Amino acid sequence: MRLGRQPATTPPRDPFASGRPGAVGSRVVAALRVLALAASAVATTATTAAAAPDPVPSPAPSLSFEETWKATIGLYRTGADSAVDVNLRGSFGNVNAWVGAYAETAAGGARDGVFRLGAEYAFRSETLRVTPTLGWGSNGFWGGQLYVEAGRREFLIAGVSRTNLKDTYSLSFDPNESLQLGGGLDAGPRDHLSAFCIFDVRLGTGQQDTHVVWRHALGVERRLTLDAVYKCGHTASGTFVRGLGAQATVDVHRVFLRVAYDPYANFGALTMWRLGGGVRF
Repeated sequence: MRLGRQPATTPPRDPFASGRPGAVGSRVVAALRVLALAASAVATTATTAAAAPDPVPSPAPSLSFEETWKATIGLYRTGADSAVDVNLRGSFGNVNAWVGAYAETAAGGARDGVFRLGAEYAFRSETLRVTPTLGWGSNGFWGGQLYVEAGRREFLIAGVSRTNLKDTYSLSFDPNESLQLGGGLDAGPRDHLSAFCIFDVRLGTGQQDTHVVWRHALGVERRLTLDAVYKCGHTASGTFVRGLGAQATVDVHRVFLRVAYDPYANFGALTMWRLGGGVRF
């Protein structure tokens, strides 16, 4: 049986339905959906950004290190003589203590050395830093020092050092029976500058070492220290000497390296080269 034709009264086509007559409406619906998705994405991003915590700031450069222990080895060379020194230092609040050993080999094969212990207490306030130090050596040596800094950004330096005059290996390479006078500038977290003179006041040698020390933070846990020294005075034989020396130390995280050139080391006749390094832990 044949189907009849549609009546002429067929309802008009929905303009938003599929098919050619409603193509414009379809595009409008699709565009509205895209806009709705974009608005939803923007709202989600804004909510996430508002809820996210502030980024953690990067650590600021600093001239100090927080590790408790510091192990150091030093190699010394003067002419045909060589020496080695090992040292372990610990920090416990305001108290620092160390144990070390020094051994020397002369050109003729003779060997000598000394074992040592030492401690210091560091008092610190906003305007005053006081550090008394006491040291002992297995060869019968005793020595003490009092070091003071007074001031804030600009500060004065004073110190005094005394021993029992027992011959020993001076690893400070400055006069032991001495006074110390100077000053410095704390130029923010990156830079610290000081200048001071250490001079003999007990043995009549006229020995004095004048230091200019610059410490600079290269970054987080990275530091450069430069120490230039001018020395003058009489040796044990009475000869008057003068010279310029220098020392550079680089700290990178827990490791450090040091090199020094020291003419008339400990006011002797020979020039000393020193190479050292170590680790903090």
